[in-house]
Amino acid sequence: MKTTADFLNELQAHYGVDSDNALGLKLGMHRQQVNMYRKFKAAFDDEMCLRVAEILSTDPAYIMACMHHQRAKNPKVKAVWEWTAQHLGGIAAALAVLAIIPFTPDIMSAPSFMPEGANGLGFAGFTQGAGIYIMRISG
Repeated sequence: MKTTADFLNELQAHYGVDSDNALGLKLGMHRQQVNMYRKFKAAFDDEMCLRVAEILSTDPAYIMACMHHQRAKNPKVKAVWEWTAQHLGGIAAALAVLAIIPFTPDIMSAPSFMPEGANGLGFAGFTQGAGIYIMRISG
């Protein structure tokens, strides 16, 4: 379960800054607001969750669930948000893994119980040998 401090650390790494003041400047807010987030005196509102998700290229629903968990006072409510965040985080992780696994003929071939021409992943139109290619640009 991530907290505002965890997301602030990720934002600092993203921007390559090492202070809350510098991060506040990047985010267009005062250092005091960043400090309140870091000390758990405030949690991101939903609009800030959307903004953080866009910057970090992550699922906004996961960030929102983490923030609602952080804000909740009732243990039952906290438990619901924790469960939600864990499941959203798992879905995001599964999607990330699927995005980087190359589609090889072995993976794309249909299991024995499927009709000929179908593939096991439910993606129509993929041909044997199709793949995902990830380019790295250095510079």
